[in-house]
Amino acid sequence: MGKVSDTDHEIARRLPDEFLRGSGISGNRVVRLVNAHWGSYDNPARAELAQALLPILEELLYAGAYVTDEHRDLCEGVVTVWLERQ
Repeated sequence: MGKVSDTDHEIARRLPDEFLRGSGISGNRVVRLVNAHWGSYDNPARAELAQALLPILEELLYAGAYVTDEHRDLCEGVVTVWLERQ
């Protein structure tokens, strides 16, 4: 199992904010974020992470939505579990 660094935790918690600053369709935004932060992992693993993060982040594009601690906590949890399995 992989080790999750403090930096990984911090990055994971910033993902919702970075997602909102991005451009393009939601799937592409998530893929760009995953590739930027965890690009050293193989393509199937990164695709798995992006797919897991997409529903959490995509809802931020709805009118009136904003980043909450719940979004940050969920992203951190998904990334942590994913990294531990690598």
